[in-house]
Amino acid sequence: MLKPFYKFAAIFAVGVIAGGLLVFLVVVRDDRGWFWQRHADLQAQHQQLRIRLETLAVQYKDLTRQLESANIIASIEESKREAEKLIEINDADKDNGDDELLIAELLDKASGTKRPYLIADYDKAMLRLAEAGFSAFDAEVIFELESAAKEKIAALFEDRDSSNRREIIGTIREVSAQIHKALGDYGYENYLKANGQSPSVYIAKVANGTSGEQAGLKAGDRILRYGGERVFDIYELNAATSKGMLGQMVEIQVQRGEQINNMLIPRGVIGINSRPRMPAQFFSMGRQRQ
Repeated sequence: MLKPFYKFAAIFAVGVIAGGLLVFLVVVRDDRGWFWQRHADLQAQHQQLRIRLETLAVQYKDLTRQLESANIIASIEESKREAEKLIEINDADKDNGDDELLIAELLDKASGTKRPYLIADYDKAMLRLAEAGFSAFDAEVIFELESAAKEKIAALFEDRDSSNRREIIGTIREVSAQIHKALGDYGYENYLKANGQSPSVYIAKVANGTSGEQAGLKAGDRILRYGGERVFDIYELNAATSKGMLGQMVEIQVQRGEQINNMLIPRGVIGINSRPRMPAQFFSMGRQRQ
């Protein structure tokens, strides 16, 4: 039999151990509850952050679209300002009487007769083109295109109800593009030279504050290439400037006197004045004009 003291001590020890186990179980259970609660809180925070991130992504896309729209609007406004400068130049250029002379040339209608350069002559055309080195096939193609254009322009000249200036210039532009396409760059250059025409874009004026002036272009220069593309008149140059990304730097080839130089210029309106070809220029062989 245990003595009362040892019996008390044994009971006390058992009680302490049992109490410790009970406390341990309670703490472990509470810890597990805290862990799962903490896990749920973290999941909720993660979900909130994900929603916030998606919201920011949408806002970023909206801001990007707004910025692109703003850049496009700014480019359009800049193009409009440059176009207005060109209009001012064209208006000022009329004061020297040169444009008036061109208009008079178009509107001066011969009484009941066609202008000599608008009469298609097969034999003369074949001789001229053969002397320029064109094959019989190319000569036939050129003659057909020229003849159709001459007939159209002659009809416009005979229409006394309107000046038809825009239609006449448009016909020259159309036949030029057709002949260029049929002959290629080399053949078309040879064709223009055979007609006494310059195979380049002659710059009559450069507007102040334009990209052309900043690039170093001057009146009297001739543009040969734009962005690696051969250009023969102002219409082909305008078409080339509208390709690609507006403002992108492109290389142009410029002839100044006997020298040919390369320059960099932002794509878009250059700010130069270059008159289109008139019928007398395009069809009167060997007559050299700017």
